[in-house]
Amino acid sequence: MSRLVSLAVAGWLLPAPRAAAQDTPYFVAYSHHLEEPGSLELEFFSTYGTQHRGNDFVAPWLELEYGATAWWTTELYLDTQSTFNDRSLYTGFRWENRFRPLMREHWINPVLYVEYENTDEADKTIKEVVGFDSAADSAVPNGVARRKIDREAETKLILSSDYKGWNISENFIGEKNLGHAPWEFGYAAGLSRPLRLASTARPCRFCRENFVAGVEFYGGLGTTQHLTLSHTSHYAAHRERSHDDRGVLAAIAQAPAKTRDWKNPYEGQLDAALAGEKLYRRHCAECHGDDARGRRSAPNLRAGEVQNAADGELVWFLANGNLAHGMPSWSGLPVERRWQIVTYLRTLR
Repeated sequence: MSRLVSLAVAGWLLPAPRAAAQDTPYFVAYSHHLEEPGSLELEFFSTYGTQHRGNDFVAPWLELEYGATAWWTTELYLDTQSTFNDRSLYTGFRWENRFRPLMREHWINPVLYVEYENTDEADKTIKEVVGFDSAADSAVPNGVARRKIDREAETKLILSSDYKGWNISENFIGEKNLGHAPWEFGYAAGLSRPLRLASTARPCRFCRENFVAGVEFYGGLGTTQHLTLSHTSHYAAHRERSHDDRGVLAAIAQAPAKTRDWKNPYEGQLDAALAGEKLYRRHCAECHGDDARGRRSAPNLRAGEVQNAADGELVWFLANGNLAHGMPSWSGLPVERRWQIVTYLRTLR
């Protein structure tokens, strides 16, 4: 975070994630997209803060994210911080879990979030803002702040939608110190979109499809004793397993009848097939194999059950997935890219 100020909106332009998962690149807000099942992702992030009444600081943290199932992602955070003209500290850990209760894609997709935090008050990662949190909290000298350990439970109701390439996410946050403090509340919301919806056929690193633009805002909402926007802080941030074949294949047959009439806008186009192959290798090959014949119990995409399905049924299935059998929803991919993947699959007949 570049500055602790009372602003509510953050605008950014970021490279899209290169991993197989389709995580939406927000700073604080969460979307409904989870880690791909069976995938372990290690990431290193850092918050930078400058304050009017305290020393600048850097707060790096290590994040280990694992897709336990298609509907459950669990993460462990290890937090540290270093304050200029002060000391460097390990400040504690956080264990986060996100659950998708609905197995298909809907206009609004809820996710239930539960986190246990064991951190001292010198922690400055600022992954959320609740209650009456303020910049003054980060100005306390490390030697004093580290003496008090906070053991807290945090919950979030995450509501997220994908529409024509856009992701819209709203988070409602509740945090409770496991001592006798009241519940504290906060919010986060984000809006994002890739700069290019369809993929290009050629491999590229700096083309528009690899960048996401968006806006995000977050802040505190007071406590159970005083719900309010007054005297609360609002921040701007800037920073540069097992699959069941039968279940997955049977789910394609559950596509609505109308999807059989959906026309593939890229049917027979070589460039679209090449773009689809690139997308397949980025997002699908880890489970289904480079040759699409199946791996890790993921189904063979050359099989008749897949190849005999209509293009529209496959696009619908990519958007909805089959969370109960380990197939994640790929609604985070613009529909243009899903059509390109289907176009590529047709070349495997």
